[in-house]
Amino acid sequence: MMVLEAIRRLYYLRNGEVRPVTRSALLANVKLPATTVDDRLRVLRITKVVRRVRQGTYELASSPGDKPKPRVSMPKGTERVVPLDDGGVVREQWLKGPDPLEQARLKLSRSQDA
Repeated sequence: MMVLEAIRRLYYLRNGEVRPVTRSALLANVKLPATTVDDRLRVLRITKVVRRVRQGTYELASSPGDKPKPRVSMPKGTERVVPLDDGGVVREQWLKGPDPLEQARLKLSRSQDA
């Protein structure tokens, strides 16, 4: 439970926002060997308590009452910078625009609903 408690403590910020938790931040906040933390992260991922965002970065999985996150589709060339808890940043860049097939399906489903 120490690893899960540390993830919760680092994931929720004081202003109510959430931020992904890095493995290095967990190791700094939990006095356990790295192999033990890795094993606990693996178990938490298998039981779907936490979700891996990218290599070495985790977030709490949504609870059953939460709405699923919408799939992000941005225009080509859009950039977003995500700050991490260890001071680093992740820069995301969309190399492709919205999927034309997905757009067509969405348009078709909207016209059938009307």
